[in-house]
Amino acid sequence: GWDKEPALFVDLNEPVVRGDKVYYPIVDPSAQDLPKWPKPLGNDNAGVEGRSPILSGIGKGVMEKVLSKVKSIDAFKPEPLPMPVMWIYQLKDGTIGTLAGAGTNGKYYFHPVSGGSAATKENPIVARFAFWTDDETCKLNPNVHCGGSAWATPMASGYIDRESLAHYQPAQHELQRYPGHPATTHLAPAIAPGITDITLYRDNMEMIFAIVPRVVGGGSMSGTRKVDPRNAKERAGLIPDTERLYSSLDELIFASRNHPGRRPEDPVRDVPNQFPGANKGQVVPTKEVQRHLERSKFFLSVVSRAPETTLFNTPRVSIWPTRWDGDSEFNADKHWTTFDRLIRFCAEVGSNGAGKRNQYHFQRYNADSATADIEDIDRNEDLLWYLEKLTRTNIPGWGKSFRDKYPEEERLQILTEIFDYIRSTNLHDDSLFGERWRDAFYAANSPSSVTYTNPRKINGNDRTTHKGHGQVTPARFDWNGTYDTKGLGRFYTLLEMGVVVIGCADGGNGAGGGFAPGDGYPGIYGYPGRTEYDPNTPNRHGGNVPQYSNFPPLPFSVQKGNTAGWPQWLKDLKQSDPALADLAFDE
Repeated sequence: GWDKEPALFVDLNEPVVRGDKVYYPIVDPSAQDLPKWPKPLGNDNAGVEGRSPILSGIGKGVMEKVLSKVKSIDAFKPEPLPMPVMWIYQLKDGTIGTLAGAGTNGKYYFHPVSGGSAATKENPIVARFAFWTDDETCKLNPNVHCGGSAWATPMASGYIDRESLAHYQPAQHELQRYPGHPATTHLAPAIAPGITDITLYRDNMEMIFAIVPRVVGGGSMSGTRKVDPRNAKERAGLIPDTERLYSSLDELIFASRNHPGRRPEDPVRDVPNQFPGANKGQVVPTKEVQRHLERSKFFLSVVSRAPETTLFNTPRVSIWPTRWDGDSEFNADKHWTTFDRLIRFCAEVGSNGAGKRNQYHFQRYNADSATADIEDIDRNEDLLWYLEKLTRTNIPGWGKSFRDKYPEEERLQILTEIFDYIRSTNLHDDSLFGERWRDAFYAANSPSSVTYTNPRKINGNDRTTHKGHGQVTPARFDWNGTYDTKGLGRFYTLLEMGVVVIGCADGGNGAGGGFAPGDGYPGIYGYPGRTEYDPNTPNRHGGNVPQYSNFPPLPFSVQKGNTAGWPQWLKDLKQSDPALADLAFDE
């Protein structure tokens, strides 16, 4: 195995022993067994969530014997977790290569890369190095990630939509609950594994919020309390802290505080952070925090920047909509918030030759039209075609495109829905009104509100809103006459039409077939011959009474003893034929 040939291989994760403490350069194997969780999640019940190293068939090297003599300081017995890689050797003239396997004489031979020089007495080996790389973008970042109770636009009237999503909406700047925000990615699986219910364990989550810069606790408290915008203390939302970002994982141990003579934006980190345990309200003891973070460090990174380009090395498209600046009624001070301006700046690059930068963000201005936000805003149409090109181009490394995955019409339909989803986001932005929040309420309805959709009513306590408030007509786009697709907008969509055929009057007992009712079904009126019915002049045999079905049924608000709540047609029927009107209430 690799551990028998030290000239060829080196263990990059070879631990260092200092007394009764063992330090692993890259990954600590105890992360699989510690801490123990209160209760299992699936087949996992301890350690960093989801971690499962593969050790079978891998030699453990010389450190196995060394670690066997180390006294365990917790529930984990130290053991090697080797990460063997080959040495790369370098000659005096800069040629690099590896060593070839030992021959019968027990010697290794330098094997140059790409036909370089051979090792000689005059050009000997002067150095060797080995390395291992990891994708830092896949790690959790305590500068960015945090985690909170999930939130999305309520779509139905079930308990989750009505209570968790509608009633307990996130506060402004409660970033850990913003859909799509990096702060919604949970940090707990690495630094507080085993938390099974973030709502029940909201105190544990509040500790994490205190650790992450720019994120603060409070607000909806993980979706357990309602934020009251009429309360002056809650109206402006949460106030992000000014704590600087962590420059290394070692700094994660400490919180910051301001000292006399130092600027507020340049605090000193010398106060221990509180780290939550897996049990409700549990705090990791200060003396155990270092070991706690040692186990987690392989899964954490304070630098997880990724290229701001697509896999084709082209600009990404922002998913935050802003007001179109080409509208005749546009006013930047009224229609753009500071956040809007920042997103627009980040999603623009280069120059389009007309004094503007190339925009890679969608704009909008007319929520009542199915076509205006595409046909009137040329850049929106350009971006749709840009995305169409990307989705039909083979992806580097995969060799296939989304055109191979989806039928052509479905692919274009998905793109239209993506556009419409972005267009229907942040429909009534109260940030536009600032301290003039009462201006968000209008006595008269108007489509020219500074928000994208129609305004609220003048009375802030009125549960009703003006027509069109929160309503977006689904967008339609004609892909050069090949396909005509429609988004979802924020609008009712007719999925099906049904025809119900029912006998509104029963002729009486059936005789088992034909047109002649008889005595086959006792309990209803029986009479011979065929009977035709007319609600006004019923033609029936003898004195038998026709039976009318109450379909569709009257609403519960219509009561027989309260004619004031009757629909007009029933009132008219009561005047013309009282007996027939009474049948409407016949069950």
